Amino acid sequence: MATHTTNLPPSSRFCAPVWAVALVLTSITAAAPAIGAEPPRAEPKQAVVADVIEASGSTVGLTVVARRSKLLRAPAEVSRVAVVDAGIAEVVQVSPRELMILGKAVGKTDVTIWINGATRQPTVVLVRVVSD
Repeated sequence: MATHTTNLPPSSRFCAPVWAVALVLTSITAAAPAIGAEPPRAEPKQAVVADVIEASGSTVGLTVVARRSKLLRAPAEVSRVAVVDAGIAEVVQVSPRELMILGKAVGKTDVTIWINGATRQPTVVLVRVVSD
């Protein structure tokens, strides 16, 4: 059985690990915030408001700002969607259970949503688009 020996002097065998530990400690302390320093402020996020479509056959009101959107989540997969006035609001299906309502122009329109597994009555969403 062969043994591996190193030709390094005894003092240099431990130099690399000591330097590695020192480097790690230096990087940790450099990354840590100073005591009493104010933490960096997070940029405000443009939150997407999720309104849940509760029951089939109901009428729900929804307000959307023009040139913005809101996300609707259905309790089951959406099978069909109809918009009365596509000039006021647009509907984009982003997943089988999620619809994005886009406010296009100021006004009101109805969005009718049929949900799989629900009663035959669709859910009607009265979308009101308001200005900024």
